[in-house]
Amino acid sequence: MFLHADSEDAIDGEITAFLRLGTDFTDNYYEIEVPLTITPKGTRDPSLIWPLENEIDIAIQRLLV
Repeated sequence: MFLHADSEDAIDGEITAFLRLGTDFTDNYYEIEVPLTITPKGTRDPSLIWPLENEIDIAIQRLLV
């Protein structure tokens, strides 16, 4: 999953994204949290808009074992 962060006043790592997978919100879930890198204002460079540091890459099958 590719994530993008855009802010006028936040700094890198100050904002996080999270993905929760499970059967409920109390005990039976996996949570993956990623501190986000902010896209520099005005950039058109795709590698800065969608930095690899902001990507969540997990094999869902590994959660089932």
